[in-house]
Formats: sequence, structure tokens, C-alpha cells
Amino acid sequence: MSFQLDLARLPSTCWLDLGELVAGVRALEHTALGLAEGRAVVRDLTAQAIIARCALDGLAVPPTTIHQLLAGDPKGAGAIPVGMQLEAFVSASGGHSGSVVLTTPRPIDAPYLATIHARACGSEAGSSPASWRSTTPDGKPWEGVPHEVIIPFVEDLLEWLNSADLAAPTAELDAPYRVIRCVLAELYLAWIRPFSTGHHRVMALLVEGILHGASSASTTGQLLSMALYTSGSRYAEELGAAARTSDPFGFLTFCIRAMVDELRSVQHRIGRLQQHGQWRAQLLDLFQEGNDAPTRRQRQVLLDLADANGPVPLSRISTLSPALAALYAGVSEKTLRRDMDALVQAGLVQRGPSGLRIDLNTLLVFNR
Repeated sequence: MSFQLDLARLPSTCWLDLGELVAGVRALEHTALGLAEGRAVVRDLTAQAIIARCALDGLAVPPTTIHQLLAGDPKGAGAIPVGMQLEAFVSASGGHSGSVVLTTPRPIDAPYLATIHARACGSEAGSSPASWRSTTPDGKPWEGVPHEVIIPFVEDLLEWLNSADLAAPTAELDAPYRVIRCVLAELYLAWIRPFSTGHHRVMALLVEGILHGASSASTTGQLLSMALYTSGSRYAEELGAAARTSDPFGFLTFCIRAMVDELRSVQHRIGRLQQHGQWRAQLLDLFQEGNDAPTRRQRQVLLDLADANGPVPLSRISTLSPALAALYAGVSEKTLRRDMDALVQAGLVQRGPSGLRIDLNTLLVFNR
């Protein structure tokens, strides 16, 4: 593959996806969520991105261990075989102690790439930052250039990524052009394979470096990490197709579309959280003048039904949560039915063949 690209040939659908991606990521900065819920979303995105990059490098790490590390507790990492490498990567990516990329921005060149490899991989990389691959892979020709020419290829690639050829023509296009450079770095470094281990962890840090200074840089990088992982075998297929045809456009469109899919998943989750927040506020307003036993039971039913995944049979209502179990302890089934009838008649609960449910879409006035 050659280091040249005519972005005028990029399909219009890809530019539309880039526009949706950039606008959507920017909108996340202004999302209205409760503090606890917002922090939980950010932690989960960070954890998913770390898990994705580790998994792509063949490291299986429990999500609980990731969350412990992000909370500043390294004890969980010590209990798994890859704990040292995991802690090094989380630390290097700014998970709990500041990022080597973001705290000290510097030119993205070959020494920079070697340094973040040493930082991301910990003991895997050895004590020397210049731990380039020393053997030539036996696999497909595009799965790694001969080790003797790794550094010249890396230097040429990074010079191209930093060149005017891939620079945004206007300030308004800076964000989408950064995404393009990130995806191209993924493609070409997968072809060069400069390191024997830690390729995808290094790529996560390199993407941070390319995005440094852009709006919501961390979120964009996380979406790319998650997109590559969730794409499964399609990722390898697109890599191979790009290498065989020397045409990166298919890989570009694939990655950007996958990032948009991940963004939409995040938006859907946030939308559900916002609906739940609106629902809780509506219940507080609806039940503010009553605190008798029926009111407390019915309010808790509405809160717990909103969190249920699908309809709930009447027989399971009182076991939805410990709070409901306590409220319905010693209460007859007749009382439970009377409570549900009252909620159905008030239009707050829907009754169907599979049970009782709440449709939070009733809060969306423009859908009516």
C-alpha cells in the first residue's frame, strides 16, 4: 500500500457518516444527565474501550478488574496473569494517573511511537523504549513488513499522516479529518506491524495523540476501539481487502460506519437514562401529596417497572426489587391486583398478554 490518498474519491455516504459522528460526539458534551448517571456512562465507555483493545491484543481481562483500576484500586489487577500489562496500559492511557499522550503532547514520530509502546505494554516491552519487532511474520505478506525496514516505513507513514495531504482544508473540517487520520493509522500500522506485542494498545494511545486538542477526543477514540472489537472478523476481512487492492476507501467507510453504530448505541443508552429521569420527576409530581401505604406501593411499582426489561407477570411484581418485596410483605394478592388496576386505569401502566409494562415513550410528546 502506498502513502497517498485522494479524499475527493471518498464516497458521499462516508462524509455523511463522518458528519453524524462528529456532530453526535460533540452533542454528548452537552448531554443533560444526573451526575451519578453521567459518571457511570463515562466510566463504562472507558472500560469498554480498554477491554476492546486488550481483547484485540489477546488479553482477556474481567470488567470488574478494569473498573477497579479506573477507580484507582490496583488490587484486582494483581490477581490476574496479565495484571501488570493491564495496569501499564490503563496508566498510560490516563485511566487513573494521567496520560503520557495528553499530558505531554509532542510530534508524532517514530520515537514517540516506540515510547508509547513501552509505556502501554509495561514489562512486555522491556526496559528499552525502542523495542521494535525483530522478526518477520510468517503469515500473509500484508501482516507485517520485513523487520529490517520497519523504522523507515513507520517514519514515512507518520510523515504522511502529519502532512498537508491529510490536513483539513478549513477549521470546520478539522474534526472529521482527524478521524480519517486515525482510521488510516489503524490500517497502515496493521500492515506494517512495528511491534511483536501490544499493537492495539499502542494504537489506542496513538489515536489519542492524533485527536489531541479536538472536541471530545477521548470519546471519539473510545468509539473507534469499540467499533473495531465489536466488528469481529469483519475487521480482519476489511484489512485484508484493503491490502490486497491497495485501496483504503473500503476500510475507511467500514470503520466510520462502525463508529456511528457505536455512537448510536451510546445515544440510545443516554436517551433511556434521560427518560428514566423524566419518569422519576413525573412520579414525584404525581405522588407529592400522598404518602400512605397504597401510594408508596404504587410509586415503587412504577419505578421498578420502568427498569424492567419487558413485561412483568402480575405474580412477579412484588419480587422486582427488595423495596417492593418489603412493601408487599404481608399484603394479599387482592391488594396487589387492586394496585395494578388503579395504575392501569390511570394510564401509567399497560396490561398485555405477557404481563404489565410501562411505555416511557409516552413522555416523548412529539411522538404522539
